[in-house]
Amino acid sequence: LVVFRSKLYASALYRPAGFFRYEPPDQWIAEPLPDGDKRVESMAVFGERLFATSYDNAHVYSFDGKGWVDAGTVGDNTQCYGFAIHHGRLCVSTWPSGKVYRYNANNDWEDLGRLG
Repeated sequence: LVVFRSKLYASALYRPAGFFRYEPPDQWIAEPLPDGDKRVESMAVFGERLFATSYDNAHVYSFDGKGWVDAGTVGDNTQCYGFAIHHGRLCVSTWPSGKVYRYNANNDWEDLGRLG
């Protein structure tokens, strides 16, 4: 779950994938998925966009409230997991490398190395 532009969003990881916006008092509205079928996993709000990892590839996507934009492949990985904002910069963790990458904009992910 994440709050983006005062709206609550949720993802459903298992197939069929889903990405939803909550509309009070009790309605979940289906929103588009990245690339039409990619499963949204971890989410974070950064700047004016909602960023999400996909369980299906090592890409990060950004959402503007209407549609998704591919924010690039993150290193030589197959999956991305968690986000953190560190010193005002968006970072993401990866698998299988175990590395952390920092977003520099324009699909550029900077390798910060392996943890531990």
